[in-house]
Amino acid sequence: MKEAIRVPPLTEEQHAALEQLYRRTKLPRVRTRAQMVLLSAEQRLKAEEIAVIVRESAVTVLTWLKRYLAEGIEGLQDAPRAGRSAIVTEEFRMRRFVGSWPRKGLCSVVRNIRFPVRIPNTRSKKGGGRNPRWAEGRRSLLLCG
Repeated sequence: MKEAIRVPPLTEEQHAALEQLYRRTKLPRVRTRAQMVLLSAEQRLKAEEIAVIVRESAVTVLTWLKRYLAEGIEGLQDAPRAGRSAIVTEEFRMRRFVGSWPRKGLCSVVRNIRFPVRIPNTRSKKGGGRNPRWAEGRRSLLLCG
């Protein structure tokens, strides 16, 4: 049988931090976790009742409530995952692209810009191209400062 875990009443600071996390995060998983804690603390719901509301299993709800009690609001974030990190970060790409912008009065060519291209479906004689496929196209772009 699952143990009954309830989050004790929250202080004003804890409630404000959870409310801010719930409202401002862009990650749906983190928002759901904050909602689990808020439901447990504010409405005094059991894990099974919270599971029905957030459409997760009761075991998942218990896991996140335990983690919140042990680690606080930081425990609701995703833990680092194993695996190789990205070789080229998004920041590096943006710095390199912005650094390639031309100086005032000069023009430069940015080559191999990727963009989606719509290709009509030519395999089907009946379809008449109603189900287009998408491919990747590459073009050069002339930038003038």
